[in-house]
Amino acid sequence: MTSHEGIGSEAKPRCAICHSAGVTRYGGLRDRLFDAPGRWNVLNCRNCGLIWLDPQPAANDICKFYGNYFTHQTPPSGSLSRLAELRAALGRVVLSEYYGYRQNSGEIRAGALQRSLCRLSGLRDIFCFQIMGLKAAWRGRLLDVGCGDGAFLARMKNLGWDVVGVEPDAKAANAAKTNFGLEVFTGTLETAGFADDSFDAITLSHVIEHVGDPIGLLRRCRDLLRRGGRLVVTTPNGESLGHRIFREHWRGLEVPRHLMVFSLGALRRVASAAGLSIGEMRTSARGAHALYLESRLLKAGRWTADPWPRAGKRLKMESVLFQIAEEAAGMTGKPVGEELFFQGTKG
Repeated sequence: MTSHEGIGSEAKPRCAICHSAGVTRYGGLRDRLFDAPGRWNVLNCRNCGLIWLDPQPAANDICKFYGNYFTHQTPPSGSLSRLAELRAALGRVVLSEYYGYRQNSGEIRAGALQRSLCRLSGLRDIFCFQIMGLKAAWRGRLLDVGCGDGAFLARMKNLGWDVVGVEPDAKAANAAKTNFGLEVFTGTLETAGFADDSFDAITLSHVIEHVGDPIGLLRRCRDLLRRGGRLVVTTPNGESLGHRIFREHWRGLEVPRHLMVFSLGALRRVASAAGLSIGEMRTSARGAHALYLESRLLKAGRWTADPWPRAGKRLKMESVLFQIAEEAAGMTGKPVGEELFFQGTKG
């Protein structure tokens, strides 16, 4: 263990999945988002495609990277714009037609245009990710690991799930309890003390990239699932079009908080090593416009918090065109979406 600008760190020259020697992809990167200390190298595995931080911070010091970090934030309540109302209506159709959430089916009257729009995978993904692809027929006890302020769990509770959360950030966990009345354990999955075989579904939305032992994390999730239970993971795609274009400026790297960034192959290996049966595994261009815009600002040295409202019209248009291009590439079967989506089961 060595000190790295006041951060305890340990060299990680080999891939955590297949143990191959890593090749330096980027060197001496700093945190350009929240000014965490240290300079960090990013290594790549030529065997399985994993990307990881080297050296990696000591477990006790990782909290120092999150002092100014944002947690999930619930959008302010209030009257919806016409566009937001249309989006909400489309979302209700997707949830009903594709995921079986028909508790209010009497109020849903899907027109031909809405049904046609729902056939577009990019639009459908917006609502798929909002429920982590969980169908109504699977409803039961749901655990969200890294639940943030609880907005996702509140949504799933309204859809009929029995929900529980785990969140290490005490401020976010308290917000989930106060704002939504949720059951949330403040701490880590390892210290939560949940019984094995006690959940029907577990979700990890942009969590696995923050941990140093992804196989151990998924194994623990598998133990907590009942037989036939489902684990859903979303995480940045290291082989995305955005990463290929922006390289070390790609927003998805997020040095030093993202200890590992996965490819489809690397995530498949992690899931298999954890003993999970692989159901759905793919990439998604959902949110590609935001990743493009933020990566452009990072490359230009003009990063700012909440960048979309402050960006110019030209950059916003470029971002939308980039998303369209990435959607089109995905339709040809190329795994270049900005996010990975994995759904596996406990056999």
